[in-house]
Amino acid sequence: MEIPDKAFHCNDIGFSVGFWMSADVHQGAGDKILPGWTWEELKIVNRNYKIAFYTLWIGGSAFAFWVIRSILKGCNLETMPQLPRPVTAAPDG
Repeated sequence: MEIPDKAFHCNDIGFSVGFWMSADVHQGAGDKILPGWTWEELKIVNRNYKIAFYTLWIGGSAFAFWVIRSILKGCNLETMPQLPRPVTAAPDG
C-alpha cells in the first residue's frame, strides 16, 4: 500500500517516524517538495503537529487523572470490603 505524497516525496525506503522527523532531515536527504510548498511551510506544519501531539497527550492525561480522582473521591474507604489478611506461620516456640 502506498500513501500518496501530500507535500513532498521522500526518497528513503526505510523507516520513517512520521512527524518527529524534521523537514531539515528530508531537505538534507534530497527529498523533493511538491509544487505549492516551501521548506519553511513544512517546518511550520511539523511544529504544529508536535504541539498538537503534546497538547492531546497532556490534556488526555489530565482528563484521566481528573476522572480517576472524581471516582475515588466518591468512594468511602471505610465501608469498602477489606481484603483478607495473609495467613502467617505461627512463631516457633
